Formats: sequence, C-alpha cells, structure tokens
Amino acid sequence: MQPFSPVLRISRLSEKDKLSGFHSKNEDLNNFLKDDALKAHHDMTSVTYLCFLKEIAIGFVTLAAATIEVKDIDAPPLPGYTPKTYPCIKLARLAIDERYTGNDYGSYLMMWTMGKFEKISKEIGCRYLTVDSKTESIGFYEKNDFVLVKKTINKKHPTLYLDMYSQIEVGKVLSH
Repeated sequence: MQPFSPVLRISRLSEKDKLSGFHSKNEDLNNFLKDDALKAHHDMTSVTYLCFLKEIAIGFVTLAAATIEVKDIDAPPLPGYTPKTYPCIKLARLAIDERYTGNDYGSYLMMWTMGKFEKISKEIGCRYLTVDSKTESIGFYEKNDFVLVKKTINKKHPTLYLDMYSQIEVGKVLSH
C-alpha cells in the first residue's frame, strides 16, 4: 500500500457536507449516502464517516452495532462464554468514489475502521467486525483477512467476519 498524504482525513458525516459530486460504482451506496445516512444518524441505527482528500469526499464507511452467532465462527467458542451470539461492529457500508479507486483508499478506510473498532472495544465489549458484502466485494474483504460465513454464500449479501482480537494483537489497526 502506498503512503497517504496528510491531506487525507476522516470525519463524521454532517448536514454541512457536500455530497452531490460523490459517485461510487454502486448506485445503492450512492443513494444511501445522499438520501439515508443522516436519517440513520438521527434514528441511531448507524453512523457514517466520510473520507476527504483535501476537501473532496472520496469515500465513506458506515458502522452499526450487531451480533454474530457463535456457531457461525470458524473457531471453537471462547472458553466460559455462554451466550449464543458474540457482540460485534458491523461495517454496514464502505464505498470509494469511482474517480479515486485503485489508490488503496478502500484499504485505508478498512484500517481506519479497525482503529475505530479498537477504540470502541475499550469502552464496550465487542470481538468481531462483520460485513454483509456485495458479491463483487468479497475478494476485498478476504484480502483484509475476513472469513466467509459458509451458510451465507448463496445470499444476496454474504456475511463475512474478522476476529479483531488477533488484528489488534498483531498491530494491524490504524490508531486514532
């Protein structure tokens, strides 16, 4: 991955942000950002963060609370853990403006998300980062060490997860 310029910054989406020029390759993601993301903030169902290059919004990531079933994790259950689900943070959406693809900004947003996860996990219990991926994005998530939940492979948006304990232990997160 190439180094990033100090003009790259991430901040929480606000009503002041100009989004009309943002256009990813996925119309559903564009529509969410422009039409629904602020309502989701208000409804407390998710929070969206914009990635800016200078003053241009080049990408975004949306996070929400979630759970994943213990039986869906491809590892033995944690010793002494009795609930049927693990707490996690859902990477609900991630998109890069199509004019800025191919510059590792998606990987940068993924590292930023992992850093945000680490910060949140110091305040509340959460172990996994999950995503319900668009089929064309599965390779991106697998490249970032996510594991496919096998029973979801034929769904429209297959679920993948990442055990953040191992990521934090080996220092793969971008600190905030």
